[in-house]
Amino acid sequence: VLFRSHIFNLTVVGQTPKFSNNVTRLVASGWTISGIYRFQSGTPITIVTGQDRDTTGTSTTVQRPNQVLVDPYAADQGNSCSIANCVTWLNPAAFAQPAFGTKGNVGAQNIVGPRYWQFDMALSREFQVRERQHFELRGEAFNIFNGVRYQTPGVNLNTTATFGRITNAFDPRILQVAAKFVF
Repeated sequence: VLFRSHIFNLTVVGQTPKFSNNVTRLVASGWTISGIYRFQSGTPITIVTGQDRDTTGTSTTVQRPNQVLVDPYAADQGNSCSIANCVTWLNPAAFAQPAFGTKGNVGAQNIVGPRYWQFDMALSREFQVRERQHFELRGEAFNIFNGVRYQTPGVNLNTTATFGRITNAFDPRILQVAAKFVF
């Protein structure tokens, strides 16, 4: 059984100083910038037959195929398909359905899916209105570099159209702006 071998999180927060010049203080003082970077190695995934090959009547989502090639990953991993919007992650020729009445040799969670990374940032500032009132302006960017972050590939060997292919990705860049008045 595999586990994620690496998970790394880095959080940074910085704030501009309070300037003595009136104009500079009004424009540049009090800004807070923050960033979060997250990296993690691929998710362990389990390949399934999608059929009742061992003829025990157990769920087809638990029965596993045979691995017939040493390297189960696609040679052109990460390249887009020409017809469908997908990425080939696993080599379908590396797996075969076991003979009826037998179990496959592939273990649970022994294939690693794509790694994941994301960088988020925020910029905010509070503007004092009165002693107990202030106005906060905040802008946030999630996946600021708009990197493609793939989800796991299809794991059902019986579904040949999507097996080993990544057909989904996590969210693209998302920007949002918020304003808050505290009184």
